[in-house]
Amino acid sequence: IAILGNMNELGVLMEQSHREVGHEAAKVDELITIGKNAGRFMVAGAIENGLSNRRVHLCDSPYQAGELAKTLLKK
Repeated sequence: IAILGNMNELGVLMEQSHREVGHEAAKVDELITIGKNAGRFMVAGAIENGLSNRRVHLCDSPYQAGELAKTLLKK
């Protein structure tokens, strides 16, 4: 399980950088993202590299991500 969030202050590299991280994140079993840019661009990168959208989870807060991770670990 990877829990990844927005990377701030990237300027013009924001979308590209999030997608690159997403490409690497495609290697995990479950991807949990926190925040708008992570949820949009990291997820896109991960799916482009073969991660199933059923293995992607978007969260609005670290607390929500933590609770989701606990649930996934129990499976």
